Amino acid sequence: MMRGYVVLFLSIHLFEQIQILDAFILSCNESLQTVRRVTMCPSNISAYEEAVQKKNCSSLAPDAQTCQSFQYHCVLNDDLNYAIEVCAPSMYIVGYVCTKFSTIHKSIMRIDGFACNDSFTECPFGYNSTESFKYLPCYANVNKLLPTELPSRREISETVEPWLIVIVIPIMLGIGCLIFCLYTFVYKRRTFRRRRQGMAQHNFPLEVFESENREGHLLPDRGVISSFPSDQSQMQPNESE
Repeated sequence: MMRGYVVLFLSIHLFEQIQILDAFILSCNESLQTVRRVTMCPSNISAYEEAVQKKNCSSLAPDAQTCQSFQYHCVLNDDLNYAIEVCAPSMYIVGYVCTKFSTIHKSIMRIDGFACNDSFTECPFGYNSTESFKYLPCYANVNKLLPTELPSRREISETVEPWLIVIVIPIMLGIGCLIFCLYTFVYKRRTFRRRRQGMAQHNFPLEVFESENREGHLLPDRGVISSFPSDQSQMQPNESE
């Protein structure tokens, strides 16, 4: 008997929660097709009216005949990190809170615990969802940069300090010169050792090699070295002649 009362109580409580949720939702499938991310919502009435005309939700209303209404909104997205424009049924937002559009419920919704007022801005206990753009605290932490927007080259150059360029360029040039000198030194040293070893393998007099190297003469390469006889006896004059 007690178990039956518990089940009945939980069922009534769940039904009440569903009714409360439905009271704050006006689903409209066609609204999903009108969602567009924006950098920021209108900051005044004139900007709002211009955005309304540009979005032109009224022209799309015939495709949303099953929806209660189809009005321009600029609200927060599901994750509350950027602003979106959407055509959706308007509703009354109560509780001093901000407004969002839920892609799950396909409806404008109140954001529990997200206050729409601060020390500088006051919002009423209840307001029409189309007026949510008026309450700036709701949009204080949104990402104002669209995914396709990147800083321009001019903006990047303006962020670089001139004194940093004056220091970095000479340092980079000095490093480049040092690397070039080291490479040249190592290359010449390896070439010298390689040719000296070639001279030794072909029994070429090293005194001549070092003398020519000191005087700046061109050193014989492997092809020249190979033309000398490998047998030192062949270099001696023929006494029998």
